[in-house]
Amino acid sequence: PKESKIQLKMLIPDETSLNLIRATGNIKWFKQIKGRYKKYFIIGVHFRALPEAEKQKIIRLWKKYK
Repeated sequence: PKESKIQLKMLIPDETSLNLIRATGNIKWFKQIKGRYKKYFIIGVHFRALPEAEKQKIIRLWKKYK
């Protein structure tokens, strides 16, 4: 549900490696997608207390694929 607290572990690639980022946040929106065998969700997360270096890694990745 919206505003649920969530804990995430993400592997974010950069030019040389994968970076493990651990974050907490709240679900702001979601969309259910029906796959052939399962249901999937795309979610929007408002991150809380994310260190600036990790925030920049996520932003760089988002800009690369937007």
